[in-house]
Amino acid sequence: NDRPAGFKGRQQRNRGTGKPKKLLTPGRYLTETEIAAVRRKCAEQNRLLKDLAREMGVAAPTLSNVLNRRETAGDALLGKLKTFLNSLEGK
Repeated sequence: NDRPAGFKGRQQRNRGTGKPKKLLTPGRYLTETEIAAVRRKCAEQNRLLKDLAREMGVAAPTLSNVLNRRETAGDALLGKLKTFLNSLEGK
């Protein structure tokens, strides 16, 4: 046995201790038409979703999860997305 005294084996990592995802709740996510409008306007402006996420102050996977309806947007992000859609309608 070549192991030093006190060696307990490979240390395990604590996984899954990060921030939990917000579950989908009625009225707290974008409709299909709003999601399509966000994607369409980004495509028309040759803008990547990761750039839009950076402007809104969230990570790209978070915006992707919101647009794919895997998680609910927080109050701040939901407000920013609604403002983004309303500003595009005025143009």
